Amino acid sequence: MTAASPGGKVLVCRTDAIGDLVLTTPLFQALHDAWPDTKIHALVSAQTKPILRNNPCIHTIHTDSNDNRALRTLLHEQKFDSAIVVRPELRLAWTLWRAGVPLRIGTSRRAYSVFFNAPVSISRKQGGKHESEYNLELLTPFGWNDTAPWAKVYVSEEDRELAAELLVVEGLDPKHPYVVVHPGSRGSAPNLPYDTYASLVSRLTKHVPVVLTGSEEETMPLLRRLGLSEDGGLGVFNLAGKTTLRALIGLLAGAERVVASSTGPLHLAAAVGTKVVSFYGHYRPISAERWRPWVPKEQIRLVNPDTEHCPSGCKGKCGRDGCLATLKAETILKAVLP
Repeated sequence: MTAASPGGKVLVCRTDAIGDLVLTTPLFQALHDAWPDTKIHALVSAQTKPILRNNPCIHTIHTDSNDNRALRTLLHEQKFDSAIVVRPELRLAWTLWRAGVPLRIGTSRRAYSVFFNAPVSISRKQGGKHESEYNLELLTPFGWNDTAPWAKVYVSEEDRELAAELLVVEGLDPKHPYVVVHPGSRGSAPNLPYDTYASLVSRLTKHVPVVLTGSEEETMPLLRRLGLSEDGGLGVFNLAGKTTLRALIGLLAGAERVVASSTGPLHLAAAVGTKVVSFYGHYRPISAERWRPWVPKEQIRLVNPDTEHCPSGCKGKCGRDGCLATLKAETILKAVLP
């Protein structure tokens, strides 16, 4: 089934993680640019909802509560002309079908793809394209075939004020240049060993204050290696576990650089316009080709592992012990400093 346009109202469903939603913002922009009269609604998780705040492409942001009855009520009340399920999910596909949304778009390679009447053949596992490009393929039932917009997150003055308040409490002037280091990734991708992060941070503090973000659990091992308490010190300001998502957005927007592995805050930082430094493994499904921030390349500095291949049998599940362990702090430091 094909359609000339999304109709008067379209619902875009992306209910998973931070980075995934950031990499879906090009789809919102493409929809808005191609069909400016269509009202674009978003269905996202409560956790990631602030990412779409102030996005001029989006008419309404709805929160997914994982309650099928509440979702059916929303669908019946809003009477969407079409819906796009960016992240394949049985519950969403089935509920959209039960609610009788006229045009339902999703990938064609799942058992529940029968609930989509405009399935799109996408094979993410094979690689070869960026995640944002795969997302944009879901617009092909509308005949879309244009240049992919960049990912973008819109920062409000309130976001910046929230970040400034946190910095002041920690003793850092918000107007002073700082670098954010986000040492965790919740196991979503290969990462640097904590010893490498510690060596990098200790070198960085000789040039610029370092602000740590993330969870307390993933930041404490770094602080211990630096010989610091949870309060930080010696040019290190620990905001781990202290930021809301909106404050984090403001904090990343105010940074000179952000250093992180392939994780949500890296994509957030790039999408608000901050220059980022990152590192990716060689395994194709988790490589930079697929998961680098979707922004102009001059905004990204990638530091490649000192090995040409992913360790045998690793398949990206090496944690902090794979090919990224070959990277030296000195090499990363050169990429971070102007």
